Amino acid sequence: MIMRLRHYWQEMWSSFWFVPAAIVFGAVGLASVLIAVDATFMHVVERWPLLFGAGAAGSRGLLTAVASSMITVAGVVFSITIVALSLTSSQYTSRVLRNFMRDRVNQVVLGLFVGVFAYYVISRHRTVQHDAAFGIRQIVDIALKALSPGINDTTTAVMCVDYLAAILVRIAVRRMPASHRLDQGVLRVIARGPSFESLLAEAFDQIRQNAAGNVAIMSRMLGAIQTIASLTTSASRRRALREQVQSIAELAGRTVDSPYDRARFESRLMSVHEALKANPVLFVRDKED
Repeated sequence: MIMRLRHYWQEMWSSFWFVPAAIVFGAVGLASVLIAVDATFMHVVERWPLLFGAGAAGSRGLLTAVASSMITVAGVVFSITIVALSLTSSQYTSRVLRNFMRDRVNQVVLGLFVGVFAYYVISRHRTVQHDAAFGIRQIVDIALKALSPGINDTTTAVMCVDYLAAILVRIAVRRMPASHRLDQGVLRVIARGPSFESLLAEAFDQIRQNAAGNVAIMSRMLGAIQTIASLTTSASRRRALREQVQSIAELAGRTVDSPYDRARFESRLMSVHEALKANPVLFVRDKED
């Protein structure tokens, strides 16, 4: 039994991928440890922001650039190496490939390239379960792709607006915690988190900006706003909805030329204005203003 295990160990130790795999796992472990350290000592970064010289967006851009460049370098280097080995083995002997596979320097170099890539991509990712804005962002990206000139798929974009409306309807009837947290009248915490207004802008701003002249999309957005307005009593939320309606109306006034389309749009616009003036269908106790 011991001899068999020793044999397996020798086979694994002499394989080409043992050292690179060990370096990759080490890089993943190091990234996990440093993420935990960063979360523990976040106050240090916030107290001395110039110590690191970049915020979250800058750091994310740096990580993306380094990860993509390292995997590109690894691919190019080893592609060239394999080509050179193929030519060498055809002219001399195939034992050259065996020597290359067993060379520790080559294994360490490959491990460093792939390990650095793994280190920079192992980090916390946004999830729909913990970040509603991330789910909205994904749907908006699909809608923008559908509205691009190369695809021009209005049906898909309309479906995305419907999905966004369904999400915002559920958010509109919920009380969202205030960002300023008080303890016996004393401000203790200013929390970071999404608001209804920010999620509404995340859902509709970019779609509206890319829907110039598209009556179907603008009308669907008005319908979504009308549905949302019927479910919230919050003054700030209804004000944000009115601002969206005003922006959509301004866009239609600049980009819709057909009298028939303009008449249809104006009819829907009047319905939305009436909904924003009327009382909600359901009384829901949401965030105080």
